[in-house]
Amino acid sequence: MNRVVLYDLSAISLILPHVEHSAMNIRRFALKALGQLCQLPRGPEQVLENPQNLRKIALMLAKIEDIFVLEFASLVLSELTREPLGCEQLVSVNILGTLFSRMKNSLDPDIQKNCLQFSWPSLLALMQSKFLAIQHAALVTVDQLICRYKDLVVQKTFRASTGVLDLCDILESYEFRDVHIQVLGVLRDYVETEENAFHIYQSGCILRLLSYLEMALPAMKPHCLAVLTKMSFTANGRDGPFHH
Repeated sequence: MNRVVLYDLSAISLILPHVEHSAMNIRRFALKALGQLCQLPRGPEQVLENPQNLRKIALMLAKIEDIFVLEFASLVLSELTREPLGCEQLVSVNILGTLFSRMKNSLDPDIQKNCLQFSWPSLLALMQSKFLAIQHAALVTVDQLICRYKDLVVQKTFRASTGVLDLCDILESYEFRDVHIQVLGVLRDYVETEENAFHIYQSGCILRLLSYLEMALPAMKPHCLAVLTKMSFTANGRDGPFHH
């Protein structure tokens, strides 16, 4: 109830200038309060109106070692990225490596949890943005994530998402032809493991890839063949094309 009252009093706009305060205690409390206000349904919306707000908070994860700042800054980011616009802005900042480093190396479980809480649906939606630069950034981010083969949480959540179907949808869209090579590169990296190759097979994507191979421009065919060839390195991957 108190948070709603504060939000209605435009507390977010008053707090934002203090997240970079020179006094560490003020910075900590400002970030904590901002994180709590961003948990309100419309909280992220106000912060995301200016992309510089997310940017300066994201960069704190890379530059500051204070454990309280890291905890509250990562909380703010986890709330902001519930929104597609938040994911878009985070992708543009390009701090994915920092997030994973904090997730892996931080001794604070709250920091680890906050750094892990991104939304696949929001990120995947950016792959079909009308802006080419955003599409590229989203695909690079997805590729970096799915290449973390030993991260079981990332692998499991991606398989549970619509990721591979979305990638095939892009291949089947002439409108998105400018990113077809990049999409095929993501799929090639994804089928590196037996389980992921089987996921492609289960999802019905082999048929879609074979169909794409038939109609693709000559320059695209080698990239599509690279995906199918990579799949043939696994038993499940070999079975797929054989049965079709």
